[in-house]
This record gives sequence, C-alpha cells and structure tokens, in this order.
Amino acid sequence: KKGKEREKEREREKEKEKEREKDKEKKAAKDTGSGALAEVKSLIDRIPTTKADLFALDVNWTLVDQCSIVERKMRPWVAKKINEYLGEEEKTLIDFILGKMAEHTSAATILEQLTVVLDEDAEVFVIKMWRMLVYEILRAQVEQDKSK
Repeated sequence: KKGKEREKEREREKEKEKEREKDKEKKAAKDTGSGALAEVKSLIDRIPTTKADLFALDVNWTLVDQCSIVERKMRPWVAKKINEYLGEEEKTLIDFILGKMAEHTSAATILEQLTVVLDEDAEVFVIKMWRMLVYEILRAQVEQDKSK
C-alpha cells in the first residue's frame, strides 16, 4: 500500500515538474521579445510532452553534430541540472552524459544508465534533457531555413 502511495506521489511530482518546466519555457520565450516569443512558443508546442512520444522521436543527429548542440547548448544545461540534483558539479557524470549524447545514444538507454546514479530523479532529468535537445534541434532547423 505504501509503495502505491509513494508511486502516486512521484507521479504527482513529475506532473508538477512538467508544469514548472513549461512555465519556465514560456517565461524564457517572453523574455526574448514579442516576435521571437511566438517563434519560441511554436517550437515548444512542437515538442512531445509524454515520455513515450519524446523518446520515440527521430533525433536529427546530423544537425546536432553540425551545430555542436551537445557542447554549445547541452553542456551548460546538463552541468546546471546535475549541480541542482547532486549539490555539486560532478564533472565525470556531466562528461559521461554528454559523451552518451555525442555518441547518439537513445534517451531510453541514457535513462537506464543514469538511474543507478540519480535514482527516481533520472526519469525527470532525462525527459527534461531530451526536451531541451529537441528544442535546440528545432531552433537550429529554423535558423538554417532562415539562412537559405
């Protein structure tokens, strides 16, 4: 019985976290100006919100590599989040996560490997990270289309 209650509590926490993340994304969009706001919002709206849909998404790894998204965009984000979760900048873990992304490892595999370190926080972390990755890919695609 207690296990089910804990599971329900975790689910509620995940939902709250998703809402906070959406609020942060919307605030970031507002801070970029009204023209860019609509553009950012439209990109965010294109990102799947469920784990299954997000993890099933085809990642454009060619674009990720061309635009150095892992190093330029994901490294600062991962470092900040790992610091929040663990209370310190764990360089080895950060490098491990970014290395997996640079190797084009699937979100599901990264989640499986991070569960050992982050326990129940691993799922929320990987979902946020993958949403961030997808957002940066969509943004890079828009930039490429503009320059054509």
